[in-house]
Amino acid sequence: MIIAFSGIDGSGKTTYAKFAAGHIQSKNLKARYRHNVRDSFYHLILHNVIGGVSESSRASIEAALRSKGNLVYFSIAGFVKKVILLTDLVCFNIRYGGYKGARAKTLACDRYFYDEIVQMKYLGLARDKFLRFYKSLIIKPDILFFVKSDPTVAYERKREYNEDYFMKKAGLYSDMYMTIPHVGIQDSDLKSNEQAIRADIDRVLG
Repeated sequence: MIIAFSGIDGSGKTTYAKFAAGHIQSKNLKARYRHNVRDSFYHLILHNVIGGVSESSRASIEAALRSKGNLVYFSIAGFVKKVILLTDLVCFNIRYGGYKGARAKTLACDRYFYDEIVQMKYLGLARDKFLRFYKSLIIKPDILFFVKSDPTVAYERKREYNEDYFMKKAGLYSDMYMTIPHVGIQDSDLKSNEQAIRADIDRVLG
């Protein structure tokens, strides 16, 4: 089974993904927690390979992806990122595709590939045609939770980004999840959310 938690930074995805994995493990079933960014091929290349050789190069690439000041550099960095993101998605499908619908093993994803679509839209890295193609390759989780969060509250939790970042991201998430089947939960009520997550997991497990 694949369970995914999606939403803006600071919405509580990590807490809920770890809770989901723990709940399944309590039933003596195999469950693995996966951070969809830190455990990705993209993160490995950018932080471990490039960052391992030159931290300034890693920082320059990340800066280029967040600014269109140098359009040539932005375009090159954006193209490279899209190639790596596609590679990461395909590798995920090959490695974890067998988890889809399986009762004996579960992958609890902290963030999912839908979050990458929001990020690409926010940064202006990809056109609609590429985004549709990317989305078509995503394995639909057995349960997809969209953690809805007040962007001003999320900003207080994650001060490394400015408030405008959270406002724009929240709008992009809301627009995207109007067309994607999901279970919506509010980040303001931890106990109720845990009960809802537990109930949905138990329903799927039968």
